[in-house]
Amino acid sequence: MVIFNSVRFIGFLLIFMLLSPGPLWAQYHPAADQPGTSAIHKDSTVFVGWASYIFDFQRGPMDISQPALGVASHGDSTAALFKANNQVVSLGDSGYITLGFPVPLSNGPGWDFAVFSNAFSHTFLELAFVEVSSDGEHFVRFPASSLTDTSTQVSSFGSLDPEEVNNLAGKYMVEYGTPFDLEEVKDAALIDVDHIKYVRIVDVIGSMEDSLATRDAQGRKVNDPFPTPFAAGGFDLDAVGVIHDQNTSDIYSPARVPAASVYPNPASETIHIRSPQVIERIRIKDINGRTVLDQPGEGKYITLSVNHLSDGLYFLFLYSQQQITPVKMYIAQ
Repeated sequence: MVIFNSVRFIGFLLIFMLLSPGPLWAQYHPAADQPGTSAIHKDSTVFVGWASYIFDFQRGPMDISQPALGVASHGDSTAALFKANNQVVSLGDSGYITLGFPVPLSNGPGWDFAVFSNAFSHTFLELAFVEVSSDGEHFVRFPASSLTDTSTQVSSFGSLDPEEVNNLAGKYMVEYGTPFDLEEVKDAALIDVDHIKYVRIVDVIGSMEDSLATRDAQGRKVNDPFPTPFAAGGFDLDAVGVIHDQNTSDIYSPARVPAASVYPNPASETIHIRSPQVIERIRIKDINGRTVLDQPGEGKYITLSVNHLSDGLYFLFLYSQQQITPVKMYIAQ
């Protein structure tokens, strides 16, 4: 009888655990210093490239519940470009930034790219949603999961357990990237996972208030440090590293599509563009992702006036049938 009751109790317990609406144990990859982690160090040889230009950028408020405090302001947007180096741009509550790549990302075996932040410990984590796009207009969000308890607000300097979050950037501390696998969104409409040109990072508003909360793919509130009423409030983006792109999958070869040349650089009055392909459109964006010039292309050889632009760094985009070529350009009048 005792043995029977014990077996029956264990059976009831297993059924309860399976049917329980809330998590009873952590189920995702652990912190970067633990066995079984998915964290990837910035110096790993798996990286074949890094995000190299800004497509668009919008900061959010330091504290969305107190908009009078103003927007987050820490870091220049260009801090998110190229290899992770612990130089970051702060997005603020619900802020976002969209980064582009000289060669589109593709869906290879396993992880395809990784997002880096600057958390100073394995548990002080600020989170962000991650979205991808093939055309810059239609974005698909990775199905994020947050199992963090929502009965109590995580405080401004509170802790999170990495094992309770999945498909959210910021899961790992500084120098370790959170990886993403395009296979998880391969069935989404309006994107081609073998031709991803843009990755967008969107800050999670960690508030537990219904009117402010952001939710994961299952409709659960995502709890992370809140409020963060500082210039460095919100998610801090360091870099996006590329693991698989069209070069590594042999879909695209730079030998087949030579790069365009743009000169002089820095420029003052005009720039000259020489391209092996017909340029169908030209856009110039400033470091905040704002479009300052947008006009049709004129063939393979173009002279463009830039004397209306202020001194500084810009991103020139050359659109052709086969690709988008980004060029970092300096104006010095």
